[in-house]
Amino acid sequence: MKSFLLAVLICLTNTLAAVITARIGLKKDSKNFSRIIFGSLVIRYFLVSAAVLIVLLYVDINKLVFGLTFLISAFILIFSEILYLNNRAGLLKSKDSTRKQDKT
Repeated sequence: MKSFLLAVLICLTNTLAAVITARIGLKKDSKNFSRIIFGSLVIRYFLVSAAVLIVLLYVDINKLVFGLTFLISAFILIFSEILYLNNRAGLLKSKDSTRKQDKT
């Protein structure tokens, strides 16, 4: 249970940081948005990698459960992060409204 909770906690912290930086980035122009999002992506990658390494080296856990839980929860939460960014940016809505305008 400890392995599961640590993996999910690391992934949720990463996703929370992504949502916070996305909210900040969406208020900026496209150039600064890209810098903020990709810059935070690199920083979060190293921080999550360090957290996983620390947990694997120093915490007595079931490594298989931790690894599988981390993999699955990271996939699900990254997918939800992409959907969140798409929803907040309104990318699909603008394409649909453009298609409707072209038909009329």
